[in-house]
Amino acid sequence: MFDPSSGEASGEFVIDTTTGDTGNRTRDHKMHKEILESEKYPEASFTPTKIVGNVVMSAESSVQVQGTLRLHGADHPMTLTVPLQATGGSLVAKLHFVVPYVDWGLKDPSNFVLRVSKQVEVDITATGHYAPTNAQ
Repeated sequence: MFDPSSGEASGEFVIDTTTGDTGNRTRDHKMHKEILESEKYPEASFTPTKIVGNVVMSAESSVQVQGTLRLHGADHPMTLTVPLQATGGSLVAKLHFVVPYVDWGLKDPSNFVLRVSKQVEVDITATGHYAPTNAQ
């Protein structure tokens, strides 16, 4: 839900962490068992609280979405820049953000042979439909 007059937003986007797939079964097993602990934390979620900026309902626009990312049982405040494309009742959002998972308390999978980044880049494309609300 989004109130354009105040910018207040609510709702929740839920990600099933058990579906993470890097294309490498050995790496995926380690990721789920030791890093994400997907059995213990099967979901991650983003809860928006405020949207700053104007959504242009007939063209491209960009907004800032403030909210909380819950990952591995902990909450992390985030502000995401969200490019939007609105056409004919549909809205497409393309998000790109970085999760500093080691700084957020998740295990670093690096060892003496393998060195990996301490953060992961996330890209999401989401499509939705919108309808104007009637003021009473």
